[in-house]
Amino acid sequence: MSDLAAALENLVVGIQTYKGEAPSTPIYPYVLLNAPLPLASERSLARSGQSVDARIRATVVAFDSVGVRWGSQKVVDALEGVRPVVTGWNVGRVENIPNDQPIQVDTDVNVPGYGNPMYHPLDFIAVASRTSP
Repeated sequence: MSDLAAALENLVVGIQTYKGEAPSTPIYPYVLLNAPLPLASERSLARSGQSVDARIRATVVAFDSVGVRWGSQKVVDALEGVRPVVTGWNVGRVENIPNDQPIQVDTDVNVPGYGNPMYHPLDFIAVASRTSP
């Protein structure tokens, strides 16, 4: 199932991306991508998994709200409505999940010469099913 999570992560282009964890000195603006292993979303009467929810969180980080909005648009353009092609899977369209998270200041990080960066998390989901056992 990691191939399905990786396919979602690989869709984001046009902005610096990091997967799982950002380095101690990242290149701004950037997107931190976290795609956990997909989990069963529907089961048969025998309880075997029929489909999975493949989720991805994209956290956009920049020095100001304009940069965060620019990066967020890059992420939305790359993911929303796309149907990734993944060998062994029938993947539905990627959809944004509204999370009501505002753009926030990261008071835990202080970049010399800039201050505190800002960030905005975006959540997406795609439902997928295996095409072969």
